[in-house]
Amino acid sequence: MRRSVRAWRERRSTLNSLGSTLSDRIDL
Repeated sequence: MRRSVRAWRERRSTLNSLGSTLSDRIDL
């Protein structure tokens, strides 16, 4: 289970990074 949580956290952080980047582009 720990591996799943770890992978999910990494995936979530990546998605958040992409989302924030897209938001910045839209704001600009």
